[in-house]
Amino acid sequence: MTDAAPPATVRVVKRKWDGTVSAVDTASRLAVADGQVAWVVRAGSSRSKPRSGTVEVVEGDELWLSVTGAWWVLCGYPDAGGSLTTFKVHASAPFETPGADEIRWVDLDLDFDITSGDVALRDEAEFHDHARTMAYPKDVVRGAWSGISVMAARYTTGDWPFDGALQDWIDDGC
Repeated sequence: MTDAAPPATVRVVKRKWDGTVSAVDTASRLAVADGQVAWVVRAGSSRSKPRSGTVEVVEGDELWLSVTGAWWVLCGYPDAGGSLTTFKVHASAPFETPGADEIRWVDLDLDFDITSGDVALRDEAEFHDHARTMAYPKDVVRGAWSGISVMAARYTTGDWPFDGALQDWIDDGC
């Protein structure tokens, strides 16, 4: 993170390709390098799920990150001791620069999970189903796979953001 004013509260809206809102969070935006977008959703906060008409309580802190133009959104889940060993990479439409009060992103239903070194591709059937039923353009299908592939390679080689930098954010009290 960079030295800056305390994080601003922002509304985070996760949509599906068809425009439906799948989740809404209130988060704290983090001061990060240009081109990066990061926010924290705190344990105990409410997450609205308009598609299902439910509200859930976020169990643990979540550190979210993306880069302008990227086909992925990363979520890190610190454990009770503050260690960041669990991640979920969401394939997403190219991430756009957020507004001052709202961050919006489009979830493409394909995930790469990392839990204490164990890795798994998740929701592939849902991705294929939604790609057909929501008419993802071919470049979006390719982009989703590209985003997951790029992040899987970064994890394997220990490149950013899997190089310890995000643990430093946690340790600094983001």
